[in-house]
Amino acid sequence: MKHLLLALLLITSTLSYSHDYFFAFAEVEYNDISKKLEATLTASTHDVENAIRETKPTLKNIEAINLGSNDFKVVERYLLQHFKVSSNNESNLKLIGFEVLMSGVTNFFFESSQMDLKEILTVEFDLLMQQHQEQQNKITFYYRNQTYSRPFLFDVRKQEIKLLKK
Repeated sequence: MKHLLLALLLITSTLSYSHDYFFAFAEVEYNDISKKLEATLTASTHDVENAIRETKPTLKNIEAINLGSNDFKVVERYLLQHFKVSSNNESNLKLIGFEVLMSGVTNFFFESSQMDLKEILTVEFDLLMQQHQEQQNKITFYYRNQTYSRPFLFDVRKQEIKLLKK
């Protein structure tokens, strides 16, 4: 009986495993030479997989996905629905690759096509907030030796960054 109770307790504790926190962050930089946005978005690998599997249950593990495959396009579409960076209503990020780390997070790499950067950058970053109201996201934008950071919460999903032009 004692062993049955211990086994039940272990099974229950592994099934109820969850994070104490939910956090994703992005670093974005405007490259004046190429006139493109370059971005890295970092998020928990299994949280992203689980969120996508809500609509596409057959999704492979991210580390098994090949660039350009249908699953790659599904991941790109999901990420770009929840991570938008635009200047003058121009938003054209494209997922160009990713790196799954042993720490349990994945770095997703984005690049835009050429664009002119205006005074105001609009950012929407509600990645994983539909799944976890505790989710907190942060963006850091680098532009001409200036750094701009903004936090995103369940009730603050979209913000503007006013750029200091030099």
